[in-house]
Amino acid sequence: MSTISMLSPLNLNEEKRKFFEDPTYNPQFTYTQTVEPQALRKWGEPQSTVVELAHKILRQRPNLLTHRMPVEPRVLRQKGEVLFRQIGITEHIEILFDPQKVTRCSVKGTQIIFRDPPEFESVQEIEATFNHEVQTHLLRNLNQKKQGWKLDRENHDHQILRTEEGLAVLHSTLALEEPLLWRPAAYYIAVWLGLQYGFSQMFAELKSLGFDDSFAWRLCIRIKRGLTDTSQSGGNTKDLCYLEGALQMWQWLTDPSHNPADLYIGKVYIEELEHKLKEVRTKHVYLPTFYSDLEAYKQQIATIGKQNFFEEKL
Repeated sequence: MSTISMLSPLNLNEEKRKFFEDPTYNPQFTYTQTVEPQALRKWGEPQSTVVELAHKILRQRPNLLTHRMPVEPRVLRQKGEVLFRQIGITEHIEILFDPQKVTRCSVKGTQIIFRDPPEFESVQEIEATFNHEVQTHLLRNLNQKKQGWKLDRENHDHQILRTEEGLAVLHSTLALEEPLLWRPAAYYIAVWLGLQYGFSQMFAELKSLGFDDSFAWRLCIRIKRGLTDTSQSGGNTKDLCYLEGALQMWQWLTDPSHNPADLYIGKVYIEELEHKLKEVRTKHVYLPTFYSDLEAYKQQIATIGKQNFFEEKL
């Protein structure tokens, strides 16, 4: 079982109720298995220059309040079935819903698991989620199986996640009218705050930045999951991978010598890509629908970088 899969608190809803009755309360979480504090920091520490970039990105969004509406599960299932047919997926893919889920959606094998009830701000956000979870994570998972490769998460989890989540972040942004990476920026700042403060103080700091109660709570949970006593500073640093990964993958994708389709030979990270290309068993892999026009895709990727000051950072 991976570190992340062990981080869902068993008493999440009960502790949420206690916290919103008393915002000075620091949730006390229980888990199926405990995780050593050092394991929660395996994804590194926030970089000061990227913290500055994250704040700069957030300042471009006039309103950090989120207004999500519930979406019927059947709508998401129908959307998934149509997309699976468009791509040509032959494997049986399940779309499931979990009321205890911390994150909005994730992929596990051939399962796509949404938090129940599923909530989205717009049709665009639904499209963005499918770009992220299906057209990036799921396809690379399925292609990995075609090659018969195994992931070395023990030694290369940070590299794997930066490539995987960075690519998924950029792909989710393709569906949005405003290509602003405000959510990965929020995740980055949340990690930075979580390593300094306990839960209730972290929540207050996020509120002072303009986030609403619901989103601030979710940010706190994402970082503090894995801790039992959340009054302590610290937390898991996985969410650094989204913005750091987006920076890394934007730089890779905008290099004219690179072929984006190579990223779909399997669940490879870019540092091993050249080596893995020599070990490919099959070139018959699933590709995302937005790869049908690679020139348009590359132009959109370039625009995302410009909107988010990536050229200045690099």
